[in-house]
Amino acid sequence: MFFNKYPGRVLNIWPGANLTARPPIFLMVGLLLLLCAHAWTLEIKDVRLNAGLDVFRSVLAADLDIRDKRGTDGALLLVLIYTNNKRLAETFARNLEEVRHIQKIPIRVELAVSNALIQYQNEPPAGIFLVQKIRDELNTVVNFGKKHHIIVFSPFKGDVEEGIVGGIHISDRLLPYINIEAMKASDIKIKPFFLRVSKHYDD
Repeated sequence: MFFNKYPGRVLNIWPGANLTARPPIFLMVGLLLLLCAHAWTLEIKDVRLNAGLDVFRSVLAADLDIRDKRGTDGALLLVLIYTNNKRLAETFARNLEEVRHIQKIPIRVELAVSNALIQYQNEPPAGIFLVQKIRDELNTVVNFGKKHHIIVFSPFKGDVEEGIVGGIHISDRLLPYINIEAMKASDIKIKPFFLRVSKHYDD
């Protein structure tokens, strides 16, 4: 056993080892790669959110029944859904509010958590946009959209396959991504031209 005669000092059990030496270069490179990967993931997520918001507006404008989805104030209510990052949702709400009109109809933007859609039971929104990835309540949001004929849009990979009406598809170019079955189940009618330039789920 090794006993330290000098409490408070580091005991060197490997004589000749330099305990103050810098970390090996491969550890530093590994840390740098991890940081870069994390930054790249965040950048991809931002790209999806920003591009998704633009496509969301286009899908709403392509809704043939959009004028029938005005609220009692004559505006289109658009709800941004988040889970725990309200500041992020507020940022995208401001970006969406800058549009001001869709098909010459004024818009009104509100924020809600995913389990609070019940508050819109009597006056459903014209569109729902997911600002954060939803897991447990995704089916609840999908079913709410079907019941009230709402365009539910998610920029996150995999959500259109799970029943969300609209999203984005990124390959060599960015395209609107439409779940045709979900669109029909929600009784949503989208302009034929828009559908022709979109990617369809299961294509």
